[in-house]
Amino acid sequence: MIETLFARILTGTLLFLLAGTSAVFCPPDPARAESFGPALIGKAGTEGEKTTRSLLIPFAFRSDLVGLAVGIGAGATGFQDGQMSVAGTGYISTQKALVLVGAVSNYRVWNTERLFLDTVGSLGTYPHLWVFSGPDGAGGNASGKDQRLSGRGHDNWIETKFKYVLPWGGGAENPIADYRLKNGLLATGATGGGDWNPLSGGLTYLDVTPFFRDQTIKESDSDEEVFETVGVRMGLRHDNTDFPLNPTVGSKQKIAVSHGFDALAHSDSWTAVEAEWSKFFSLGPTDSASQRVIGIDVWTAGTLSSQRPPPFEGATLGGINRMRGYDNNRFNDRAALYYGLEYRYMPRWNPLKDLRFAKVDWVQVTLFGELGRVADEWDLITLNRDMKYDAGVRFSALINDYLGRADFAFSPETWHIRVMVGLPF
Repeated sequence: MIETLFARILTGTLLFLLAGTSAVFCPPDPARAESFGPALIGKAGTEGEKTTRSLLIPFAFRSDLVGLAVGIGAGATGFQDGQMSVAGTGYISTQKALVLVGAVSNYRVWNTERLFLDTVGSLGTYPHLWVFSGPDGAGGNASGKDQRLSGRGHDNWIETKFKYVLPWGGGAENPIADYRLKNGLLATGATGGGDWNPLSGGLTYLDVTPFFRDQTIKESDSDEEVFETVGVRMGLRHDNTDFPLNPTVGSKQKIAVSHGFDALAHSDSWTAVEAEWSKFFSLGPTDSASQRVIGIDVWTAGTLSSQRPPPFEGATLGGINRMRGYDNNRFNDRAALYYGLEYRYMPRWNPLKDLRFAKVDWVQVTLFGELGRVADEWDLITLNRDMKYDAGVRFSALINDYLGRADFAFSPETWHIRVMVGLPF
């Protein structure tokens, strides 16, 4: 009885997940997690072969923010040399919400060998949009959850990332990695996990990302408040994990600088810097588990300019990847620090293995906890004092070689169910 109930709950959750929407109770927010690099994923023993996969899933859900919503999601991969994919989703609701999201991943730029492009964008109109910003300290570490702008509005954004795979380590011979799986677990093709030296192991990327976002909100009997920015983000990252889609050992590091221009936007120019480090430890299999992993993530950001970024850029916490138990961009200031800890448990028992409409190689249950703090200056002592916290559980699965997740996160302020493709770190 318990196993049947668990299978039904997980099946329903993952069906919604496949649609590609980024949150059940929140509007979509641009993901800051690094995209999975150009790669082929196939069965062990078929090295070098590309596989075309596709999904088309209708869905429906209800939330207090949008009412009853219906939509459809679709995705396909295996284009070009097998590394490129496209996806999209959209929904409408009884409270006149309308959201469209589209993405292209790992398109090899014409007539180049190592330059790839990711682009993702969204057009969204929402009956209830929240922005934590204002002269009364809204969004600060000591602010209350009701210190916010709230009303009907739109949130439109697009960002395009150009990724250059450096000819080092796991990308020395071929910029497109070739991972081969057996029962959904990596069998051959590990691109890292051993020697940290970028010249001999792992994948290293140079990123340049132009971006635009327009978040406009109108409270009743008030003028519109516009938060808009146009800018570019430049970064360097090194992924020394064995399998970036679902790492068990190794580490990831990145550093990035973002700059927003005052031209063509309702904001002054601003500059912010961020750095992140993630580490993974395999605890090995057991009689009941095929995989057990501990993941640690540390992220920090600071503002270099006198002008702060808009509340959705720079030093911000709350959303799909950091402080998931809080509203999107709940905390924002000139500096931020974040700690994440996860225990990822993959049982040998798979309640979804016999599904006819999708191939589910495994399911995974993760317990996670998070600490975070924003402040008006980057000071290590201050940022480690009076930190916010949340915790939760995640159900994830490898479905048709797509890794999807549903995070159930709880904080002292509220709770959220967030549905995404890919892991938070």
